[in-house]
Parts: sequence; structure tokens; C-alpha cells
Amino acid sequence: MIIGRAVATMRAMEAIQEILRRALDALRGGDQAQAARLSDQVLQAEPEHFGALHLRGIVAILQNDAGRAIECLQSAVRLNPGMAPAHYNLGNALALAGLPDEAVASFDRALSLAPGMAEAWCNRGNALVLLDRVDEALGSFRTAIQHRPQLVDAHINLGDLLFRQGQLSSARQHFEAALRLSPDRSIAWTNHAKVLLGLHDAGAALRSAGEAIRRDAGNAEAWATRASIQLEIGRSAEACDDLARAVVLAPKLVDYRVALAEALRRARRFDEADLSLDAARELGGETVGWLDARGVLLHDCGQLDAARDMFEQALAIDPRSQSVLRHLGNLWQDLDEPDRALECLDRALDLDPRDTIALNGRGLVHTECRRFDAAEGDYAQVLALQPASGEAHKRRAILRLLQGDFASGWSDYEASLRLSRRNNDSSPGVPFWQGEDLAGKRILLSEPNGLGDTLQFIRLIPRLHERGAEVAFLGPARMLRLLRTFPEPVAWITEVGEQSFDFQSELWSLPHWLGLALDSIPAELPYLSAEPDRVTRWASWLASQPGRFRIGICWQGNPARKIDVARSVPLRMLAPLAAVPGVQLVSLQAQHGLEQLDDLPEGMSVVRPPADFDAGPDAFLDTAALMQSLDLVITIDSALTHLAGALNRPVWLALRAVPEFRWMLDRTDSPWYPTVRLFRQQRLGDWTPVYQQMAQALGEAVMRSTAASDGL
Repeated sequence: MIIGRAVATMRAMEAIQEILRRALDALRGGDQAQAARLSDQVLQAEPEHFGALHLRGIVAILQNDAGRAIECLQSAVRLNPGMAPAHYNLGNALALAGLPDEAVASFDRALSLAPGMAEAWCNRGNALVLLDRVDEALGSFRTAIQHRPQLVDAHINLGDLLFRQGQLSSARQHFEAALRLSPDRSIAWTNHAKVLLGLHDAGAALRSAGEAIRRDAGNAEAWATRASIQLEIGRSAEACDDLARAVVLAPKLVDYRVALAEALRRARRFDEADLSLDAARELGGETVGWLDARGVLLHDCGQLDAARDMFEQALAIDPRSQSVLRHLGNLWQDLDEPDRALECLDRALDLDPRDTIALNGRGLVHTECRRFDAAEGDYAQVLALQPASGEAHKRRAILRLLQGDFASGWSDYEASLRLSRRNNDSSPGVPFWQGEDLAGKRILLSEPNGLGDTLQFIRLIPRLHERGAEVAFLGPARMLRLLRTFPEPVAWITEVGEQSFDFQSELWSLPHWLGLALDSIPAELPYLSAEPDRVTRWASWLASQPGRFRIGICWQGNPARKIDVARSVPLRMLAPLAAVPGVQLVSLQAQHGLEQLDDLPEGMSVVRPPADFDAGPDAFLDTAALMQSLDLVITIDSALTHLAGALNRPVWLALRAVPEFRWMLDRTDSPWYPTVRLFRQQRLGDWTPVYQQMAQALGEAVMRSTAASDGL
């Protein structure tokens, strides 16, 4: 009888072991549901079976059922407290339940039994990260790697923590170690891309993000990471596409919708950005991040008071938000409130003295306030922290050029260009000119900063000819017809095609390599001209307009550019000019601000050219022709200034207290354009005295012109 019971017991145990073996095989084959059913079958027969409890707890972890996992694994370790794997898996279950303190305790019990268990050291590190015990977490990850150098997750997790601590080079080493061990791990490629972007190598970062997507197209974070890199190098359209994909893959993740709104904002697709933020609010409410993003969007749309309200609401929730403090500082700067701007940026820097974005922003505010030494100090701090910061090099270049330090300024700007080229793989594989011998060489010029800078710097092309170069200029078709009036031989092209070149260069790079100094700026004027038939047409039209002294005016730039907030003025501000006897104002405004012509103050008159004025595909052809018959051009700081200067026409230019570098400080003339007269703000943001001074000078000019025409 006893023997019979023993045989039955053995058979039952064998049956249980067979069921557990099948459960384990199912788990290894990825069939978690079958593994759970078989484990539960054993537990129904024998509730205190250690193996079944342990296996069922592991399956519950994989199924994200933290409660069931903890229940099973706590029973397992009670039955067999000397089994390190059970304590390890209980730690995993506790971490899944959001109980990192208890998880660390379980991992410690596992490690007391098995000190070499690398996975326990690694997951212990993850729990310590949640507890913000950073130094202990770093040590735990490093110990895991010491015990098992091939543990990919330990390298990835250590790299991620080092990245968040700003130790980018060390983080990179661990991500690259992970990729050597497991090149198909998409998350490792994603994190590698992030650290490369942090190291200002956007080109390499873009390639790593592409690899992450290639290895796993369902990795939403990889798409979002590539989008952040696209934004860094100015490819906002591509960033929008990548983030749209991330949103499809993770539709409930609010951060991706907010990031998509940011990309759409940068692409000037404001309505779509607004819709993306609405969707984010429906999912997650008005969080600090949401309020910050909405504030930035409203700022870009010119709704400054509404933007300020968003930022202040965000700071009421989190007074320590670096991003919000920086954005509010930028807003106060645009509202011509530099002291408030500095207060916000200083608060951000008190929280994190290494905040290079805030340092760059504070440098701009210091510049606006003519605190040039302080601005120089801010940029020096940025470059000490991030030597490859193209933005800091560029801003310091502008600061130095503004003060007349051309040698240092051009050198800094060249450094910013060099960094920009490294971060963007879109340029053709032609070496950039760095002062080499140009005799018999072909050089391809371009200028991505737009028409104004192109008009200013094409004057340097003859200096390349003097060195024996053959010159081509690559630019958009709309500007080339005007540029073809340049008197020197240049191949003006819209695409490279099959042509080959020895060198390439941005126009902005030429002053550095040519050693341009303040006293050596070429001023052979005019170096552009208007088409004769257009000159005749617009002279005839102008003669039919009232007034004896005709002034072309421009009062607004492109509102899509942030700089426009500071340089544009309401058309009504020019009323004192219109009041000067004998004067007729003529609009040279092309697109933006034209609605103000329909809301002029009483007594103010502005003549508007016919609808076909510069309506063709080519830029500024009619404007250049009309300028030939105007007595004067009065404008804000825009491309129109450069056009009039290049045509050698008289220009009066309204400038902020601290203008762009090219107009320098305090002087009333320009070394770039001898026909330009400068009228400057004396107080930041106050345009009224500028136009009053212009009106007084205009009255004197009209009297002289009238006397000359009357033969007096």
C-alpha cells in the first residue's frame, strides 16, 4: 500500500515536471498565454510548487501583470529563500509595479546569494535611476559590465545615464560597445544618434538614426530622434514627416504630438501646429510642456501678450522649468524689456550654470544693452562648455564685427560655417576654399542667408578674379536675373548638373579668407543696374504722380523671420515724412504689410504702384528700375537697403539702438554703401525720435532740391 502511494506520487511529480517542461518550452517559443495556462494547471494541483510559482511569476512580468507576478514570486522566495533567480525576478516584478525601493532590496538579496549575477546588477541600476541615486546606479551598471562585458543592456543603460549626466564621450563609448555586440538593436542606434547630436556631429547622428529606423521601422523613438536631428540642421519639412510617423506608431504619447507641433511651427505651418497641440491637450491636458509649446507658437505668430500668459501659467506650475524661463526671456527681449529678459535668463542659469541655450540668449540681451564685455563673456562660457557650438561662434562673430573687430569676427563666422557644414551632408563633395591658390581654378559660390547678404557680398567676386579664378554662383532662379547685371564675368546657375569645380564657398566665407578689413571694403559703385526698358516705364509712371520730391518707402520685412519684430515699424510711424511739403511717399513694399496702406492716418498719402509691380518670377526688377527715378529711399533694415546701395541710390536707413553688424555702432555713414545715411534709435524700441529726426532732415533736403531745381 505504501509502495503504491509512493509510485503514484512519483508519477504525479513526473507529470508536473512534464507540464512545467512544456510551459517552459512555450515560454521560450514566445507563447506566453500557453506558458501561463500550464503553470496555473500545476498550481491548481500543487499551490506551493516553487518551480511553478517562479515560472508563473516570470510569465506575469512579461505580460505586464505586476500584481500577479509579485504574488507568485513572493510565495516562491518564501518557499525557497536561497534561490537567487527568484529574488532577482521578484525585483523585476517590483520595479514593474513602480516600487523601486523594494526592487533594490530584492536585487540586493539576489546578489548576496550570487554576487556575479550581471543581470541583477544591471536591473538594480535601473531601479536606482528611478530613485535618483545616480552615483550608485552608475556603479551598479559598471559592476554588471565587469561581470559580463557582453551584457548589451548594461552598456545601453549605462550609456543612457551618462548621456543624461552630460558625459557624452563616455556615453558614446558604451553605445558603440552595445552596437558591436548587437548591431541589430534599434534602441542602441537611437541612443547613439542622440549622443552624436549632443556632440554636435549631426551628420553622423542622422546616419545612426537612419540605422535605427532601418533595423526597426516600428521604433517610434527612432523616428522622433531623427526628427530632432533634422530640426537641428534646418530640415523642418523632413522633421515634420518623421514626427508624423512617430505619432502614428505611438498615438497616445503626448510628447510626440508636442514635438510635431514644434516641427510644424518651424516649418511655418502654424495652423497644423495648433491642431497638433490641441490633440496633445486632449490626451494629456495643459502640462508645463504643452503651455511652453503653445507659448512659443503664439510668440512666432506675433501674439506676444497671449504667449506671455502661457509662459507665466507654466512657471506657476513649475518655477524651475529651464525651457520656459528661456522662452519667456526671449519674449521679454522682443518686447524691448531687456531687464526682465535678463531676470528670466539669470534664473535659468542659477538652476543650471551649464545651460548653453540660456547663455547664448543672455549674450544677445547683453549685446542689445551695449554690455559688450558681458556678452563676450557669455559666449566664451558657451564655447568652454561646447567648443563645437556653431551658434556661439556665430553670435560672437556678429558681436565682434559690430564693434569693428573684423579679423576676429570673420574668423568666428568661418568657424560657425565649418561646423554647419559638418552637421549637414547636403552640399556636394567639393572642397571648401580655405585661401588656396585660385589660378586657373573654378570656384562655386552660394549664399544660404538670402538676398540681402548676397547683394552685400557679391562685391567680393572681383577679388577672386584677381587671383585667377573662374567663378560660378549657385542660387534660386528668382534672384539671378538681377544678379546678371553684375559687371564681372560670372556663371549664374540654379543647379550644378554635370559641371565640376575645384572649390566651393559661401559668400559669407570670403571676407575671412580674403582678409577683408574695414579700410579695404570694395566700394566700386554701382555694381548692379536696372533694365533700361523698365526704367523708362517706371519713370513715366512716377511722373504722373503728385509731388516734387518722391521717396520710396519700406516699413516691414518678412514676419516669418524672428528679426522682423525688432526692425519693422507701423506705416503710421512715417506720417511726419509725408507731412513735409512737396514730398510724395511711394510704397516699395512687395508682400507684407500692404494692408496698412488702407488704414492711413488723416492727411497721410502713400502712392501704391500698379498690381503688376514686381509680380513676375524675378525678384526686385521693377523695384530696381523705379529706384532710378526716386529722389530718395527710406527703409527699415531689409534687402531693399542692399539693393539701393548696390545701385548707388541715396538711402536713409532706420536702425535699432544696436543694429546688425554691418551698420556698426554710432556712425551715421556706412563703409559698405557710401550713399546710405543711418538714423539710429537712442532708446531701445523707441522709433518716434528716429522718424522725427528724418522729417527734419527731409525738410532741409527738399528745400535744397527745390532751390537747385529753381536755379537758386
